[in-house]
Amino acid sequence: MNYQQGKDVMLSAAVTSETPTNWGLLRVKGDGSLSPLPLFDGAIVDVTCDESHHDGDTSHVRHHAQFIVRSEGVYVSDLDSGQGTWVDGIAVRKLGLAHGSVLRCGRCIALFVERDLAQSASPPKRKGNVVIGVRLQACLDTALGFIHGKRSFLVEGNAGVGKSTMVDAALRKAGETTPVCHLDGACFESEALVRAFERTSPCVWVVRHFEQFPRAAQADLVRTVRMMDGSFLIGTVVGSVEHAHAEGRVCSSCMTLMGSHVIRVPSLIERREDIPMLTMEYLRRTEVPMTFDVMGLFECVLRAGWTGGIRELQDHLSAAFSSDSVSEDPIKTLARSIPRPCSKEPLSLSSSDPDLARVRLQKALTMASGTVAEAARNLRISRQTFYRELRRLSVEATRS
Repeated sequence: MNYQQGKDVMLSAAVTSETPTNWGLLRVKGDGSLSPLPLFDGAIVDVTCDESHHDGDTSHVRHHAQFIVRSEGVYVSDLDSGQGTWVDGIAVRKLGLAHGSVLRCGRCIALFVERDLAQSASPPKRKGNVVIGVRLQACLDTALGFIHGKRSFLVEGNAGVGKSTMVDAALRKAGETTPVCHLDGACFESEALVRAFERTSPCVWVVRHFEQFPRAAQADLVRTVRMMDGSFLIGTVVGSVEHAHAEGRVCSSCMTLMGSHVIRVPSLIERREDIPMLTMEYLRRTEVPMTFDVMGLFECVLRAGWTGGIRELQDHLSAAFSSDSVSEDPIKTLARSIPRPCSKEPLSLSSSDPDLARVRLQKALTMASGTVAEAARNLRISRQTFYRELRRLSVEATRS
């Protein structure tokens, strides 16, 4: 998949070649890796199915789809391609896109992103059976800094996003030689805690489901860590640490010790670019024969709303590729069971890539004939925010 310059976007193409944009498409390859395709207003996409597809199709479709930027976001239009353009599983002639939309042009599958295109395309790293994507790597680096400094910290995030896995990977990478004591608030045993408190040497306390740990035990842990030089505490919390504290599930002494050292692990929906590689890693680990439509599988798992995280993704893959369902197409089995996708909307101007935000701002001004109040209404922001974005993006408001 590559883009061509249309006759009416020669200037945009020239600017893009000098300063590539950081929004566009992440094309999914057959091995689960991603290839970035920067876009610009008016970009026309060609589709070439090459050897990365399992059937070796080398067909080439010129002028498959075009991408147009409007004030409210980016739209994709099918240019009578014959193979069709699909957005989140729906065949479209013209439709608005949102950050995370799954696009299928012929046999090519791609994710549409409104920011961080180059960073999102960085290949995930494998550490054993763990896949560490770009956003999870940032969490891992922060955890390493805390561990090297022997500072206590909390890790928050939805269930199944890999909080404990990330902590274990950070401890291994840091080469921590201090003994590690693992506790779990979900299956609390007072005898195990008493034995743990009998330690007289420095220790790294790793407590899963910290918010389910009794408040008295939390306070005792904090006192133990403070009294013993070289000891520190790592806790994982399902959900938000602030909410858990407000509801009384995390004691105040813990917030005093660790409240300023909180790492948030993003949900699987927020790091959707990791899903193809996570899927391939699971299939490799379970030795599933690659005799199915890989691109169809990627489209299926990318569209779903994995609120249960990696664990939910693996459970659905296990059910679809189990020996009991071998007689049926596993992708059809998976499509019937996957959770419904979450609703998507275009990012705000401040959250999207500056190049894309600048074009949207200019389009809003053009549609409003330079009237700031009307342009702000079209963007659903206040005039104060509109003026702030004009200054940030260096856009001049001139009435036509």
